[in-house]
Amino acid sequence: MKGILFAAAKHDASPAVRATCIRELGTLGYFDPTFLRYLTECSADESGIIRDAAAKTLAKLRPAR
Repeated sequence: MKGILFAAAKHDASPAVRATCIRELGTLGYFDPTFLRYLTECSADESGIIRDAAAKTLAKLRPAR
């Protein structure tokens, strides 16, 4: 299931769908290194909803220091 969500987060045409998938993967605790790299790449996405979802999810998944 997480793999399907990750594929949708990367490839769906709708920014809202992609952002929702990103948030859900964060809720599920998806710590796959490829996903974490993808979240970092999303900081340059043209869609604000994607940038916001990625930033919040990345902050949620990274351990507090």
